[in-house]
Amino acid sequence: MTRPETLATVGALEITGADVARRVQRIRAEAGPESLPAAGSPAERRLRRWVLHALVNEAVVAAEAASRALVDDAAAEPDAGVVAAVFEAVTADVTVADNVVNEYYARNVDRYLRPETRRVRHLVLADRGSADVVAARARSRAPSSQPAAVRSTGSAGAPAGATVEQVSRGQVCGPLEDALFAAAPGDVVGPLRSELGWHVARVEAVTPAATVPLEAVREAIAADLLAAERGRRFDAWLGQRRAELVTVAAGHEHPGDPRAPDSNHRH
Repeated sequence: MTRPETLATVGALEITGADVARRVQRIRAEAGPESLPAAGSPAERRLRRWVLHALVNEAVVAAEAASRALVDDAAAEPDAGVVAAVFEAVTADVTVADNVVNEYYARNVDRYLRPETRRVRHLVLADRGSADVVAARARSRAPSSQPAAVRSTGSAGAPAGATVEQVSRGQVCGPLEDALFAAAPGDVVGPLRSELGWHVARVEAVTPAATVPLEAVREAIAADLLAAERGRRFDAWLGQRRAELVTVAAGHEHPGDPRAPDSNHRH
């Protein structure tokens, strides 16, 4: 019997062409035959190299898991729990200092700007005559009362379709947006026409633009930065361990390596 071709070694472990073929077959069975490139095509050869390097990475992680007594067999395919355990072990000492969080917030403060919003009780009517009546009735009421024209749907005497909306710039457009953001709380806007019909609205409240303070988002920023830094640490560790443990046969380089056959990686 012909011995399977060894495509890569990870320490003492050999990864063969048969190993790659089995994984590709499994992927085809799970994804469906039409989801993968045709056999023998350049794209399919690149797929096989992707699979080879995925198997290499799995073997490196499995070896680390075995060395840390997380699994019994270094040759076993690591499941998600084992990968997570190795990730935790490799990145356990990664931290994010407070000054890094402060600097991130200062550089990205625009992400924490909250635009002015307006709570609007709003009605769209089909014709100008009805809209004029509704607007006049609304303006005749005292500002402290809710006019029948713009009470919530279901209130006695209120036309169907009235809604209460929290509106910021960009959610509506044209004259309606300009009128809403020029109005004071209690003002009635309209009738104004759009492609939807005739609009009548009361501005009920205004929430000014503001910046979310650092302390309100510090924990979330720190968590995001920590996750990113741990990811970088793990990638660096994996690259180092591959350099120490892995040998790949010529012609089976990573698909992103310009030296690889059928490479489509360009600068």
